[in-house]
Amino acid sequence: MQRILLTLIIACTMIGMTIAQTTRPTTQATSQPTTSPSSQASKMMNKMNAPYQSIGEFPEAFTPAAVMQRAIDGLGYRYHWASEGLTEKDLAYDPGNAGKTAAQVLEHIHGLSLTILKTVLGEANVRPAPKTDMDFEALRLSTLNNLKQASDYLNENPNLDFNERNVIFSRGETASSHSFWRLINGPLLDAVYHTGQIVSYRRSAGNPTNPKVNVFRGTDPNSK
Repeated sequence: MQRILLTLIIACTMIGMTIAQTTRPTTQATSQPTTSPSSQASKMMNKMNAPYQSIGEFPEAFTPAAVMQRAIDGLGYRYHWASEGLTEKDLAYDPGNAGKTAAQVLEHIHGLSLTILKTVLGEANVRPAPKTDMDFEALRLSTLNNLKQASDYLNENPNLDFNERNVIFSRGETASSHSFWRLINGPLLDAVYHTGQIVSYRRSAGNPTNPKVNVFRGTDPNSK
């Protein structure tokens, strides 16, 4: 029922914006750029479909796969709310001292999420990594989906042997293989670190995260 209501809201929004554009005076329309109804609707749909508004239920048992799954879910929840509602001003935030902008940090996190997914699935990580050509909303959704896909795979394979899941980097005709342990102390915790960086950046830019976010409980801060 909630998804149906949200879909109706999006449809009404598109209709209303279309009517507004057709009735707006020509001089006003040409003097101020507007966002198309389809673009606005796409952003709203991305927010509806983005996983990790909450962490979800506990795994049924303590197994290596379940512990890894919960760690990934914890990252997904943190990233969801750290990146939710970022503005162009937030994305352009630069701390100085030759540091990366928030947008560049988010691109890095996306790459880390892909490394996590590829390793969990037993696939090689191609280097240099392919360039991404996505806007922020698409990049955010892709990052969250990478983490959710890795989590779902672990949930479906509770007896996965991590001794057989090495971190593999492929460079042309050569490849290097590393213990799964390095995925934990490397890309996984690096992604957590950089997600905290986004939280700090947006606060400095004047747009702090939702104060109701609770990483201990992992609940949706907008739920009643």
